[in-house]
Amino acid sequence: MSKSWKSFVEACLAGEARADEIDQFVDQWHESDFGCSLADYLGFSDEEYAEWVENPQSLSVILFAHQHHVPFQETLTFVDDQVALAAHGPAVRRR
Repeated sequence: MSKSWKSFVEACLAGEARADEIDQFVDQWHESDFGCSLADYLGFSDEEYAEWVENPQSLSVILFAHQHHVPFQETLTFVDDQVALAAHGPAVRRR
């Protein structure tokens, strides 16, 4: 049986929802019986869902990974590396 609804991720990638509307999708899931987990309703893997619950700011990384068909963990590692680089800044050579 196919599902009769679009996941949050599918809706975002189709331009039918914005990232800041995720709470509305969560509310819809709580108010209805979709016959699936919240993670499935949102379109998240178990790993993505666990990260989002722990760190809601990871939503942009999750959507990026889906949009570009890149594994989530690979995308998360890349972002973490970029943040670390930005925090430390480029190496400065002193003469």
